[in-house]
Amino acid sequence: MSNFRFAIKKLNTVDSTNSYALANIDMFTHNTLVYSDIQTSGRGRLNRKWISDTPENLYCSVIIKPEQDYKKLPLVNFTQLFCVILAEIINDLGVTPQIKWPNDILVNEKKIAGILSESSFTGSNFNGIVVGIGLNIGALPKEALDREQAVTSLYDECGREKSREEIIQKIAELYSEYYDLFCETGFSAIRDSYLSFFPFIGKEVSIENGTVNVTGNVVDVSPKGELIIDNGSEGLQNIVLGDMVWKALSRA
Repeated sequence: MSNFRFAIKKLNTVDSTNSYALANIDMFTHNTLVYSDIQTSGRGRLNRKWISDTPENLYCSVIIKPEQDYKKLPLVNFTQLFCVILAEIINDLGVTPQIKWPNDILVNEKKIAGILSESSFTGSNFNGIVVGIGLNIGALPKEALDREQAVTSLYDECGREKSREEIIQKIAELYSEYYDLFCETGFSAIRDSYLSFFPFIGKEVSIENGTVNVTGNVVDVSPKGELIIDNGSEGLQNIVLGDMVWKALSRA
């Protein structure tokens, strides 16, 4: 599928490409990518702010409206699919990425990209899934660097940057390579690549999901994309949702 293309819609300013895509999902065709120069209310998981006032960075959403029965699709794993896609793109630039389960990309333990997947339903009718991508390409503003979460960019890591349009084209190419098998087999289609960028096996982590915190050593990522940790006396646990907190890899 080397001639695969997204339908592209470019915006100058929007509150959030995900919010825009979800609100207007009926007007978009399958595999449409919406990107914007600026997001005034860019967001990640749990409505965390994603600073989006630098036009050279990538703020985009992919609208996926497959014909298959949505109940047979790996909806929960689309975040991980795009983590793999971004990790492979960053790796090809000569920078070693780290996938932080479930939805972040790090370089040198600093956040460079995040993914936010949201499904759209009207009653029981599935409208599609929207996958938002934030990728820091150019030099970062001081406001971003002052955050509690350490952040970085392609420019800061390798002294060069690709244009948003080049990144979008590469996303389309890799997405087209993975899509059919991914829809058939789910996370298993990307698991080897995912694990190659996942440096947390054997590391002690804490999982915070807002209600219960679980601490243990990472054993694996299951064929369904679940984080498997050894919680000592409670044995192995498969974690479906939560934020992963860990000690610095260099000290672990």
